[in-house]
Amino acid sequence: MPEQFRARGRTEPERRDLVVVTPDAAARVREIQAETGAHYLRVSVVVTGYDGVVPTGFQNKLDLVDDVDPETDYLCRSRGISVLIDRRTAWLFAKGVTVGWDIGPDGRGGFSIRTPDETGTG
Repeated sequence: MPEQFRARGRTEPERRDLVVVTPDAAARVREIQAETGAHYLRVSVVVTGYDGVVPTGFQNKLDLVDDVDPETDYLCRSRGISVLIDRRTAWLFAKGVTVGWDIGPDGRGGFSIRTPDETGTG
């Protein structure tokens, strides 16, 4: 993690309201947490491509985890779900992010990550 995204000396993650979890997504996260025993939902952005040294590709990612880094993570709570988001991802999602559970035309469900700029969200 680049130094500008570290809060040196923190012993607990800073609390921020950056992530909203929809009711359907919260229900599905609880089901998976009951199966796995994981405590936190982690929202992150992974760099998937570079043009020399400049990142050119990004992928949103969700994980269920137990590890917290108080120097790099923010802790959010939404609908009873504890959500971690690292400081770099929070900077990329400056206007916030919504984690949803969507049902596709085939009837299968999946998580979604949306920012306020994306169509159909707010």
